[in-house]
Order: sequence, then structure tokens, then C-alpha cells
Amino acid sequence: MTSKEILAFSPRWGSSPIVRTSSAEGAIQAVEPSTRAACGPPRSPWDRAGALHALEKLADRFAANSSWGPATVLDPETARACMLAGAEFFVTPSLRLSTIEMAKRYSKVICPGALTPTEVLTAWEAGADAVKIFPAAT
Repeated sequence: MTSKEILAFSPRWGSSPIVRTSSAEGAIQAVEPSTRAACGPPRSPWDRAGALHALEKLADRFAANSSWGPATVLDPETARACMLAGAEFFVTPSLRLSTIEMAKRYSKVICPGALTPTEVLTAWEAGADAVKIFPAAT
């Protein structure tokens, strides 16, 4: 999917599953039903061992039906490694301008996390496609 297609589809997501498994094979089994459902693209948390391998497997197996991206990307180096593994979008837990710059350089969708109004505005002005708001309390 192109960045434009991913963003056009995003308002219909409703939910976007996060795949947390101990193996790439487990990730494929967990994701298969969501590729047929009307939910958002699955995200693979980057805080797991073997995350790059799982992302590669998911991208190879489901690239024609869905877009793939990692969550919990903390830096531009990780973003680049994920792009090479097939990632088409990124979700980050925090605002790091260099990660936004890396994603935009390669025309990938990026949704950085923000907590304050200043962080939200900074992310938007830096080119974020969307901003994930982290509430301080419920």
C-alpha cells in the first residue's frame, strides 16, 4: 500500500491489533484472521526478541492484503531496519524528530506519540501523518 492508501484507510480502522508472540510463526497465525476482518493494520511491537524476523515474515506473507508496521520504534536506525524488513508505517511511543525525518525521507507513514500540546504541534509541524496522544490519566 502507498502512504496515501494507508492514510485513506485509517479512519475506518476502529481497532488495530498489536501482535505479541514469541515467534514469527505465532505472529502469522495471530494475524491471519485480522487480514480478513475490517480492522486496522496489525502492528508488531519492537520490544520483543525476534521482532525484525517476525516483521519480515508478516510482510512477506500478507503484503498483498494489508500494510505492516512496527510499534514502539524509538529511533531512526530502528525505523530504517524495519523499512528494509517491509514496514510501511511506524507508531512510536514518543516524539523524536529524527525518526519522523527518516520515515518521511522514504515516504512512509509515521504516527509518533505525544503527551503535551507542544509535542503534538511539534510532531505535526515535523511532518507526522497522525499523532498518537498518550493521556496522563484516565
